[in-house]
Amino acid sequence: MNNYLIAAILDGSFVMRKQDVVRESLRERVRDLGKSESLLEDGSSWHRGRSKREESTITVPASLLFELPKGYAKALDEYNDAMKKWTAEMKTLESSIEAMKIKVQIGSDKSLEALVEQADSLCSMSLTAANKLLLGNGK
Repeated sequence: MNNYLIAAILDGSFVMRKQDVVRESLRERVRDLGKSESLLEDGSSWHRGRSKREESTITVPASLLFELPKGYAKALDEYNDAMKKWTAEMKTLESSIEAMKIKVQIGSDKSLEALVEQADSLCSMSLTAANKLLLGNGK
């Protein structure tokens, strides 16, 4: 987001959120602070080898102050879609692995031979083909 926001600021296309939206978001954040949390952070920092005392700061998400730049919003949507697909594939693969573990735990020598053959062929197969094989639809 940093690069998209800097580009939007430099080309003048950035849009700040309305004051009442920012105010309400800050009010909610303050209301939900835990016992050991604070809205303000100590402003001490190190500059050129010396300690320098600065004003206290408030750290808030950029999306609270700015509307998401259009390019970033599009890239974020694409990322989220790809992540959903990857997560679904990962869950499917994990389920297949668990099914294989169960087969090994309860299997006879004959079924273990079939599992060894399946495991050997899994190395060169796609996830979909491997899933079909593990579920018994690949024969």
